[in-house]
Amino acid sequence: MSDNIYVTELGTSRHVFQKYHFCRGNSNKRKSRIGLILNGEGTYIYLNQKLKVSKGDVVFIPENIY
Repeated sequence: MSDNIYVTELGTSRHVFQKYHFCRGNSNKRKSRIGLILNGEGTYIYLNQKLKVSKGDVVFIPENIY
């Protein structure tokens, strides 16, 4: 196993949420994602675990995770 990270595709998108957002991905390829919280705060929920985030936080979502 390598400790290197290789970028094969890079894209950006902007999401604005009022109360909540449910993301199931947009393809059969569940790619790793990195997010930057620009404003506000929220909670990521996965398998009944909660991660609170707020302005300035960076989140990493591994591939194959909804």
